[in-house]
Amino acid sequence: MGYDDIHVARYMTPSLTTVHQPKYRLGKAAVDALVARIADRERDSQVVELEPTVVERGSVIPCKGNDQ
Repeated sequence: MGYDDIHVARYMTPSLTTVHQPKYRLGKAAVDALVARIADRERDSQVVELEPTVVERGSVIPCKGNDQ
């Protein structure tokens, strides 16, 4: 399993399951926070949470129900 869902992961054999980070949204949130902080230096810190997603591909076996 990989991390960051690089473009080439889908072309490997087997295709690689990865964790996808919303990089564009992360960058936008960082810039928005920076601009807001520059505009108001007294502004409190903020926490931004962006949930990653798992992109299942051929490198994992699908789970069938609750069977382990």
